[in-house]
Amino acid sequence: MIFEKLADGVIRHHKKILVAWIIILAFVVPAVLKVNEVLVYQESEMVAGDKESLIAQDIIDEQFPTAVANSTLMIVISGNDVTSPSVRDFCIDLENQVAAEDGLEYLESMTTIYSVFTGAITAAVIEMGPMMYSVESEVNQTVNLFYGVPSLYLNNWIYYTNSTLNISDRDAEAYTITLSALDATLATEDEAVKLATYQYFSSFAIAWNATSENSTLASDPVARADDAITVAAPIFIDETQYPEDQMVMMTSVLYSFDFTTFSNASVIHGFSISMISSLSGIDDLSFLEEVYSIGPEYDYSEAIAFASQIVAEGSISDYPISIPPEYLAGFVSPDNS
Repeated sequence: MIFEKLADGVIRHHKKILVAWIIILAFVVPAVLKVNEVLVYQESEMVAGDKESLIAQDIIDEQFPTAVANSTLMIVISGNDVTSPSVRDFCIDLENQVAAEDGLEYLESMTTIYSVFTGAITAAVIEMGPMMYSVESEVNQTVNLFYGVPSLYLNNWIYYTNSTLNISDRDAEAYTITLSALDATLATEDEAVKLATYQYFSSFAIAWNATSENSTLASDPVARADDAITVAAPIFIDETQYPEDQMVMMTSVLYSFDFTTFSNASVIHGFSISMISSLSGIDDLSFLEEVYSIGPEYDYSEAIAFASQIVAEGSISDYPISIPPEYLAGFVSPDNS
């Protein structure tokens, strides 16, 4: 009943009602347009600027402008030097506590600059370790090819040929003796090794024979062998068409060793470590030696324990593995504060 009367009243006085709404809107619209000047949604607009949370947010906004997910908890450490040992120990200890079984519930992961370095060093150990042994093996094979085969020939020429023969005949006799020795030595080797060895020996023998009439070299077999190696080895490297990086390694081996060092295991090892350093860009030879000592088999748990120890004892500025500056900037401000 009441709704019928209300409806009748609206119908009879609809013009007056319309005018009333127009007057009301005339007053309300300007206020609505200024609502954003009155209401605030940011915490920073509603509380004093000296709140710790706001101070931390200001630091984050200034030093780490990259956006992060709302579910991310960021801990900001501020000080004169946040790369100091005390801050390092705090970060590592905090991460260990959080990662413990009774740590924070529902936490998926925690990342600090030190966990990043630990991961980078661990990955380097797993990747470089086996490569070190592979490189050392290749260096050993190459140096024994370039100098071991000529050394065998030279030894046969000096001690097992007839010294009453002329130079050319002694050369031929030494060649036959050495070839027979190589046949026996290479009997169990794969075809690639056999082919490379015979090919190099042939090049060496040709270079050696070419100096048979050189009285200076003919009177000094060691110098004559060195000369033959200098001629034969580069030709061998060019003709074998190995991959570019292997050819560079072989050339480096050729000019880094001689008859006095080619069989020295320590020299071969040192050369191999230096080559790994050059290839990887890691200058810390002590670190590389430690990585080598873990092998030849590399287990992840052992690698990460090794990396964790390095991180716990070192500092960001002197870790053996570096990370991109732009990535580092996401954790540490430019002035380390």
